[in-house]
Amino acid sequence: TGIQNIEKDGIAKALEIAGGTQNVRAGGKVEDIQLSGGIQQVGKDGEATASIIIGGIQKIVEGGQAIDTILREGSQLVNGAGSIATNTTVNGGIQTVENGGKAIGGTVNASGTQDIKNGGIAENVMIKDGTQTINGEGSIAINTTVNGGAQAITGKGKAESTILNKGSQTVSGDGSIASNT
Repeated sequence: TGIQNIEKDGIAKALEIAGGTQNVRAGGKVEDIQLSGGIQQVGKDGEATASIIIGGIQKIVEGGQAIDTILREGSQLVNGAGSIATNTTVNGGIQTVENGGKAIGGTVNASGTQDIKNGGIAENVMIKDGTQTINGEGSIAINTTVNGGAQAITGKGKAESTILNKGSQTVSGDGSIASNT
């Protein structure tokens, strides 16, 4: 337990976090972190690369960035304008993208879920036997490839240019849109 703050030009590498909180912000960087409990919070101008989430929560908020995260269990939250998760692999657990947060690239495998809601954005994601939900006004998934699993668009969510090779796409609720599928 406890708190670790990584700030301006600070770097932390190859750590295991089993509880407590790691704050990465204001130019701080972390690499090769294994999170099995607790919270890793990546804030404005902070960057986390190659994190493995076995349990606990990785939060990317307002200007934070996570690159090449592997999510096995637990959750990744991408919340707020300027927050970006690039190339997340969701093998289990849930990736939530909301309030102007963005997920770019990445794969959602079986037992994994990507939840895009309340103005979240996902681009160029591959669904391989997992689930992607797009729910709420301003929520959008662009250029998703579905190779098994499911894409569900509800509550005024929108999906553009989905490639449906295998699996399903469901559009339900007033104002929900799938275009160029």
